[in-house]
Amino acid sequence: MKRFHFVIMALAVLNVHCGSTDSEADKRGVGGTGGGGGGAGVAGTGGTGGVGGVAGVGGTAGVGGSAGVGGSAGVGGSAGVSGSAGVSGSAGTAGGTGGSGGGPEPCTEELPSNGTLSLRTVDPTTPVLVPQVFSGLTIRTHNRDGSPVPAPEAPFSLTRTMGAQGPGGDGPGTEIFFWRNIEESEGNYNWSKADAFVAALPSNTKIVVTLYGTPQFYARYPSDPSQYPSWPGVVSPPSEAHMPKVGAFVREYLQRPWADRIVAFEVWNEPLFNWDTPPTEFGDAGRMTPDWATTNGVARFYAGSASEMANMIYEVYQNRAGREVLVGAIEDPINGVNNVLKRILDAPVTVGGSGTAKDYATAVSTHYYDFGNDMRLLADGIANIRAVTSLPIWHTEGGGWDNADPDNILAMGLIAASNGLQSEIPYVHTGPTDYEQIQHFGVPANDPDLVTRLSQLHSLNGQTICNAGVVDQSGVETWWVKTGNGIELFGAVN
Repeated sequence: MKRFHFVIMALAVLNVHCGSTDSEADKRGVGGTGGGGGGAGVAGTGGTGGVGGVAGVGGTAGVGGSAGVGGSAGVGGSAGVSGSAGVSGSAGTAGGTGGSGGGPEPCTEELPSNGTLSLRTVDPTTPVLVPQVFSGLTIRTHNRDGSPVPAPEAPFSLTRTMGAQGPGGDGPGTEIFFWRNIEESEGNYNWSKADAFVAALPSNTKIVVTLYGTPQFYARYPSDPSQYPSWPGVVSPPSEAHMPKVGAFVREYLQRPWADRIVAFEVWNEPLFNWDTPPTEFGDAGRMTPDWATTNGVARFYAGSASEMANMIYEVYQNRAGREVLVGAIEDPINGVNNVLKRILDAPVTVGGSGTAKDYATAVSTHYYDFGNDMRLLADGIANIRAVTSLPIWHTEGGGWDNADPDNILAMGLIAASNGLQSEIPYVHTGPTDYEQIQHFGVPANDPDLVTRLSQLHSLNGQTICNAGVVDQSGVETWWVKTGNGIELFGAVN
């Protein structure tokens, strides 16, 4: 087990101010910055609106408009976790601490209390504000053998619906939030399992909804095989005639009594395209056909084209009611950014609207697993994404692989936080002996070491990271962060 340290020093909390800049948001309301004196909403119920902006649930718009709980808006509005409002932008629902113009004030340069700093990644003159709702966990209520999973002992503020497996044994039929498991026949929705899942979460937990698993009666490719071979068509986008059903499903989500807890809609999970075609191929020629996937040994989570993905993004955006629209769920930010993310962002909308996917995406999501036993590669992946887009980045799934241990999981979260990501959602809390838990986290569910590391990661919510970097601790390379109020964390990266 790698060594770690968790030090809380009795230092004063930095007084963090928001700057005053004009909004950079277009019609999406994304990237809007705080106005004169506008502060970021702390776990705000609804975020804040910009000049002429439309606030989310509970938020109010306009010059000096007020945010959710604890948040206040200046001219131009301030950001919530689920979206920030600029001029004519719309505010996020259930927003936490988002970005604001100017960012936090400079900090004092410090060195780690243990080890030698070999690479500084956060300069104290440009500190990083961690969102109030940052640390998360994917949750299962039942194991693959159908037995119940004990509730997580580690704190978390955010969960993602993809991978939320309920009773019934193995297979996609137990995925509580698959679209086809909720809309059982056209226009008939069964929310009983989803409602029960949310009711069992801690009351302040926010939710990233992953839209995935088209009902077979809407699917363009209803017989296409998938990652789940026992259930054909789950990877298919809707047909052109049924594309508006995506928006209808989003509207149904927003009618649930827990809709105010939804901070983002993530459009699909880990799509891939035929990499024998260039990233400028947005039509059917670029899709991953069953034969191509078999020949190349690729597991398929998506069977459609980039333009069909853009059409789904457009439908979600039009019906989101201020929530973030996450595009990508990129499974390989090291090698897959151009072939997948850029292809999607540049893809034209061909049903219902105009423009391209980047006109409607408000953020990017990515996944990272430590295949090379080197968590530092996540930082490289983040840089790759930022070379393609300036949209905010959410890390919605990740973990170790085979040789992982809880210290690697902490390092992954520290890298995400110090690089300004909007979330860190490790995968997956499941049963004590489930192979996915052991494989991705290195230890069983609720192992004391894992609970400790996840608790440490949770302590960064809403903090200002003033200093961060790579530290050599007697030959053990670790990722280090130090916050403005004295929280110091180390997580091994190899």
